Parts: sequence; structure tokens; C-alpha cells
Amino acid sequence: MQKQLVALLKKKGTGATMGKSLSSEELALLTECMVSDACHLTTKATILTAFLMLENTESETAWLFSFTAIPPEINFLLTPSALTPFQTILLGVVRGKNLSRTEMQNAMIYFFNPEIPEYEKAIFMEAERLKRENRDENLGCFDALWDRSFHDLVSCPVLVDLSVGYDGFNRTLCLWPFVAPLLASVGVPTVIHGVESVSPKFGVTPHLILKAAGKNPLKTLTEVARDIETPSIGWGYVDQSVSFPELYDLQPLRTHMVKRPVLSTLEKLMQPIRSANGNYVVTGYTHPPYRDTMTHLLNDSAKTHQYMILRGQEGSIQLPLDRRAPIVCGDGEEFVRPETYGFGSDRILPNESLGVQDSLDAGLAVLSGQNQGIQRETIVYLASVILDRFGIVPERSLVEALDSGLALGCFEAF
Repeated sequence: MQKQLVALLKKKGTGATMGKSLSSEELALLTECMVSDACHLTTKATILTAFLMLENTESETAWLFSFTAIPPEINFLLTPSALTPFQTILLGVVRGKNLSRTEMQNAMIYFFNPEIPEYEKAIFMEAERLKRENRDENLGCFDALWDRSFHDLVSCPVLVDLSVGYDGFNRTLCLWPFVAPLLASVGVPTVIHGVESVSPKFGVTPHLILKAAGKNPLKTLTEVARDIETPSIGWGYVDQSVSFPELYDLQPLRTHMVKRPVLSTLEKLMQPIRSANGNYVVTGYTHPPYRDTMTHLLNDSAKTHQYMILRGQEGSIQLPLDRRAPIVCGDGEEFVRPETYGFGSDRILPNESLGVQDSLDAGLAVLSGQNQGIQRETIVYLASVILDRFGIVPERSLVEALDSGLALGCFEAF
């Protein structure tokens, strides 16, 4: 029954422009789900929030105001009375209120309070998502997350931070993590970060790749900083469970609310390892509105030295070889083209059967110099764009680092 409710939420709660209405049969199923103990209260709260905020058909409106079995814990959404301070905040957002930067920071104090029930936190995140967070709200949330997360410094004058969405890949080989040891092998210290698995995609992640390779993805910040400062390694991976345990512990909430909240946009920008001079951040986005969000955040938060925002495969930084890709480097959007760097290929169709081992095998084949094909070009292309656009002069060429075994050595030394 929970799976059926999740499917209904995915259909109804996508957003103001992409969501679809529910049929009479689906509304009848929704009624069953809403009264079933087999369905999670957080998911029920999330879909009710979607009904209150999105445009409804006549039948959906009739269902909303005739359904009398709303779980009592979330009935305040329809008949508000004796509201708590956090309920007052989230009900205002449900009604379309924008919060100031300070108000958002204060709201996040409640959000991280373990005494606040999960379903109320889901209502808040879903309401912000459907209303669309404004610039102040994004900054206020960023401030709150930054202040609660842990950071460590490295002495490297340059540190490239590959900041990719934590929910992973599920249609494409996950090759971008192998850019880190490649850059390290040409004298450019690099950090990546993430989690083992998280909603909504639960895809292939750097954590899973490292684990499959027999590496430890749960090193402390001090250990990662030491790896990055060691020339024979030069790169590191930080897990969110180490750098931001408070947010990591909210994974069940994110699973139950199904949709991707603002947390997904901001968590990848926390820069758990930092250079004293500021990081060179490389991040990605999926939908065009997020481009502006990311640009404003990186400009206004003043936490980076330079940044690059790419629209790569699966909303990541992994650039496609068959077409141009949008890129923002602080002064407006332009395009990066594979042929500029001597690459290009036919389109590779999505493949949902790809797993962790597939990505690990392909990445290691590239680092060892055995793979001279599309996977190698994918990794070298991204590394080339990073060096070029940031104006970083490497100690040796990327090709030399691969063919000599230096890149593989940096990976194995991790």
C-alpha cells in the first residue's frame, strides 16, 4: 500500500508545471492509502500538502473537502487551531508566504529539533519546494546547514571540490568520481563527498564505488585532509555521515516524503574540506531554474574562490560527449563543447541495468590506461574543462598521468 501511495505522490506532487491530476479511480485508491496503517504518515502529509498547494481538478477538490478521515496529526493543515510555533511557520509557507533569510534560519532550528515530528518537517520541505524557495530562503537554509556541518582545512593553495548530487546515477556509468584521482595525479588536489545511498534515486554513488573497490569511505575529516595533502594521494572522499551527521540522520524523512527537497540542492555545497584560499567548486543542476538558484547561492554565500556550474548527465557534472552542455562560471551562461577539447561521440542511450561494479570496472580501466574509448574521453573531457576554465596549470598532461599509471597510483593509494 505504501508503494501505491508513493506512486500517487510522484504523479500529483511533481510541481506546479509538471504534476498530473489524479483520476477518480486513483482518488479512491488515495482514500484507502490515507486511512491505511500500512502507509507512512510522512508520505500522507506530503501528498496532502501537494493537494493544498497545487491546482486541482473539480474531482480532486471535491475529494479534498469531502474526505473526513485526515489523520488527526496533520488535520491542522485544514482546520488550524492551537498551532505550535513551527506549525505556524509551515502553514504560512503552505499558503504561499515567503520567509526572510533570518526567518528561514530560525525555521531550520525547528527543522533540526529532534522533538519536531518527521511529518511536520516533510510538510515544510514540500511546501517550500512547491512554492519554490526564493533567494532569501535558499540563503537562510544554506546558512543554517553550513553552520551545523563540520569543516576541516588543508594547506593546499588550490582545492577542486566536485560537488555532485548525493542520490547518484541510475541510467549512466558513474565516472565523474575518477576525475578526482586523475586531477590529483597532475598536481591538482581534489575532494569529493556524498552518502552511500539517498532518496529519490538511490543510485550509484562514490561511496558505493569506493566500498566495492575495498576502500574506506568513512574516513574522518582529519584523515581525508591528510590524504589530500599527501602528494602520492592528492584527493579524498568525505561521507555526510561524518561531516554532517544531523542531516545524514534525516534520510528516513527524505525517503518517506519521496520528492527532492531543498536539502538535495544545498547539501552538496557544504565543502567539508576547504582550502584556506577558498575552493574551486564544480557542481551541476538538472532543471534550468536551479541554474539561477545555484548561481545566487555561490555568489551570495561568498564561500568559494571560483565556481563552475554544469548541466551534465543526470544533473551532474559529467559532461556528455555527443552534444554541447550549458556552463556558468560566474559571468553568465555559455556552452562547453566536446569538439573544442578533441572529443565527441554518438549518443549513448540510458541503461538502467548499470550497477556499481560496472562503474568501478570502467573507471579503473581508464585509470590503468587499458580503456582508450568513450569512458576515457568522458573522464579526460571533464578534467580538461576544469583545468581550462579555472586556469589551473597542471604539472603534467592528463594523458601522461593515465598512460604512466600515476592516476591509478593515486586511486590505489587512497
